[in-house]
Amino acid sequence: MGAYAARCMAGVADALEAGGQAAAFELFAHVTTFLGFRVVLLGLYNDAAVARAAVPLASACDLRAAQVQVRCEPGKEFVKLVLQDGVLVGAMLIGDTGLEEMAENLILNRLRLAREHHDTGALRSDMMDLLHSTIDVDDFFD
Repeated sequence: MGAYAARCMAGVADALEAGGQAAAFELFAHVTTFLGFRVVLLGLYNDAAVARAAVPLASACDLRAAQVQVRCEPGKEFVKLVLQDGVLVGAMLIGDTGLEEMAENLILNRLRLAREHHDTGALRSDMMDLLHSTIDVDDFFD
């Protein structure tokens, strides 16, 4: 986006109008206020799109399955994180959560939040619980 802004300031032809890929948008983000609460939508916050892409949704142990982590404090905040293949792909944050930057960085960096290992021949995942973690994930991105 910065390169596109620089070309516009320099008076160079607008590549977007010419059908080029001057601006690459890496992440869907929308911020608004609803009923007095701050609402932040990032990436594939609606897990229905992820569920259609994840085949098959056979079990919670299947790493291809979409997984959702939810934290809700009525009247204060609602947090929903959508993961696919152990990678955060979307977030819905309502209220003053303080997780906006962490979620954005995890989505853009596509960090794997799951560890695969074999137990009795079955593949399963140990998913990091981002919502109740004692680890401050934001410190990794500073």
